[in-house]
Amino acid sequence: GSAGDYGIKRWGQVVTRNCGSSGSNDELVCWRFANPVGAPGEDSNTCNGDSGGPLFADLGSGEMVVGITSGGNAYDCLATDDSYDTNVYTFRNFIAGHLGTDSTSTCGTLPAVGAADVDVTGFDGQLNNGNSTATHTISVPSGANELRVALKGEDNSNPLNADLYVKQGSSVGVSNYDCKSDGQASVGFCTLSAPAQGDWSVLVKRVSGVGEYQVTATVFGGDPPVCGNGELESGEQCDGADDSACPGACDSGCACPAPVCGNGVVEGTEQCDGSDASACPTGVCGSDCGCQEPVCGNDLVEEGEACDGSDDSMCSGSCQGNCQCAPVSCSPDLWITNARSDAKRFVWKGEIDNFSGAYDGLDPRDGFSFVVTQGSKSVTVTVPAGDSGWSRSKPNKGRYIWKGSRDGLQLVRFTDRTSKKGVWQVIVKGRAVPGAGEIDVKYDYADLQLTSGSQCVGGMY
Repeated sequence: GSAGDYGIKRWGQVVTRNCGSSGSNDELVCWRFANPVGAPGEDSNTCNGDSGGPLFADLGSGEMVVGITSGGNAYDCLATDDSYDTNVYTFRNFIAGHLGTDSTSTCGTLPAVGAADVDVTGFDGQLNNGNSTATHTISVPSGANELRVALKGEDNSNPLNADLYVKQGSSVGVSNYDCKSDGQASVGFCTLSAPAQGDWSVLVKRVSGVGEYQVTATVFGGDPPVCGNGELESGEQCDGADDSACPGACDSGCACPAPVCGNGVVEGTEQCDGSDASACPTGVCGSDCGCQEPVCGNDLVEEGEACDGSDDSMCSGSCQGNCQCAPVSCSPDLWITNARSDAKRFVWKGEIDNFSGAYDGLDPRDGFSFVVTQGSKSVTVTVPAGDSGWSRSKPNKGRYIWKGSRDGLQLVRFTDRTSKKGVWQVIVKGRAVPGAGEIDVKYDYADLQLTSGSQCVGGMY
């Protein structure tokens, strides 16, 4: 219906039926959710957000997955709704082909849920203004390889944001824990390798919002990990010759060694190492294995700079002392027909007035820039002269197309429509362009400056 109560796992029974108009019985497993609706749990339906979940059935040898939640015919999922799942049996060969040699009886090197040496315990409750914390206890047997604790909170109109804390013994708290998950979300997760035998405490603490929560604790038994057997097991960062799990080599204790600045390998928290500056936008790796901040005047065009020092080739005019291109006086011949500027998309479509022929022979391949200014805020996208992204251009037909990725810019298109409409048509598109989210094209005017080759044109939107 209209309830905003995502995030909590629920289950209920359905009675399957002929799919009818919903589709083929060979490809789908179907049921009808119809009035009068029965008791909760005994008469159920799937809804938005449930896609990919399982439909279980007992066909005489225990529960097995027979369907994967796909959809229904009622948008609000209320009666009457004809719902349907993908038929797992029909597509068993496709599924098995993707599984390949992967085992369905283990999760990596750990036994799967349902095995005799895997124990799952669930807890649930409500958190609100008057009840902001809840504590639960997990019993861990001897020889456990791993303890995993997952938290889910209700994502409603006032979504529950709760933090998770796990501690051996009974003294768990926000400042006393062995593991915590305190991000800004309604979910949390903790993994503890080789947990000690005995009771473990779980604290769920409300930060904001209200609603239901669920905690699932899974204790994995099985054979203990063996360092050197070539299998990455619980508690190991790597194993033997398995160096791919580490930035460097795997040590004899099946752990990844601490980063060493200067060994030529980018490890752990290092941004770069020694002469390896390829990972740095500035092109310079510092002595602490961190990328050097941009330096205006070092003759390197670095992140945030449009040019550097005497390097005017990136500018239509000259390069200023702050490593930005000096503004160029532009004729007001640019008209924008459609614009969008936000944190995700940067789209500007417009025309350059060329009835006088002032822009005949325009060639953006000689260098292109587009500047949007609104008060103290400004966004600039540029393509340097001769960039390979112009390879799709057809000058003989008056078409210039640039495609690539430069600070969020993805597409520039110039089309000469002078003979038919007296204009050049221009499109500039990008995604996640720095600063674009600060420009408000709906309510405030923006000054525009478009430079193509040696010609500059301005406008307002």
